Amino acid sequence: NPNARNRIAKLDYSTGNAIAGWDPNADGVVRSLATASDGRIYLGGDFTSINGQSRQRLARLNANGSLDASWQPGATST
Repeated sequence: NPNARNRIAKLDYSTGNAIAGWDPNADGVVRSLATASDGRIYLGGDFTSINGQSRQRLARLNANGSLDASWQPGATST
């Protein structure tokens, strides 16, 4: 399925399909998200990587769905 996504997707509201190329590929459950006024998206959940890059439960995506590598809050699980 070309629209298959791992745990998070951005939908085309006119068709309901996942937007091609927008695939952050979380390796665990995304429990919350928030959008910023600049279009970036903050994620929180049980994941430890986004697009194969290490992220411990918090991540920030650029508007295009790519991981914002400059934001690393260093969250841990206790």
